Amino acid sequence: GSGLCLAGAFSAYNLQACVQLRNEQGTKTYSTHGAASPLEAELLTRMSAIDERIIEQGKRMILNFESVSVLVRNMPLEDEVRCGELRDHTLMMVEDAHSLNLKVSKEQQLSTNRNSMIRQALEQSKEVLSEIETIQREHKDRNVKVMDELFADIQVSFFSMGLTEDQEDQLTNIMQEKLATAMELQDEAQQLDDMLRGLTEQLDTLAKNS
Repeated sequence: GSGLCLAGAFSAYNLQACVQLRNEQGTKTYSTHGAASPLEAELLTRMSAIDERIIEQGKRMILNFESVSVLVRNMPLEDEVRCGELRDHTLMMVEDAHSLNLKVSKEQQLSTNRNSMIRQALEQSKEVLSEIETIQREHKDRNVKVMDELFADIQVSFFSMGLTEDQEDQLTNIMQEKLATAMELQDEAQQLDDMLRGLTEQLDTLAKNS
């Protein structure tokens, strides 16, 4: 990660340093000399609230930005020119790391926002499809009930119409054919229901994994 790379850059200058990166995901502290001590990590965390970019005390130097702080232990005070060069170079390195950290955090936030929007859209689509499926099912149930009642009513009315047995059979056959056609349409509607149900399940899975 960028924290390890920054620690490696300080090590390349023969500087012992602790590097701390801070973002929405949390705070991580790295070191050029093994694990950073809790005291060093706490010091760098406290430095995040201070506006000063450079703080020097003896051989120790702290470089400080909003999202990155670095504690250097062994600045070469005996060589003033070298010390000045290191101060300038390392400050630019930390500033670059800060800019990169902000960019990464922004991209992660944008990605989180996009995922949230996608998840919301999927949830809304799932709800709409569920409502359509419910309407389709209720419509089918009502149609079946109406057709059953219609067929029963017509058969009862035969008694008062004075129809011959052949006429009754003829009308019954016509009604059965039309009912069969209606049931075929219901079967097609059931296929649509099945497709909608499958799509709803897929959207549900996508929403959970987004």
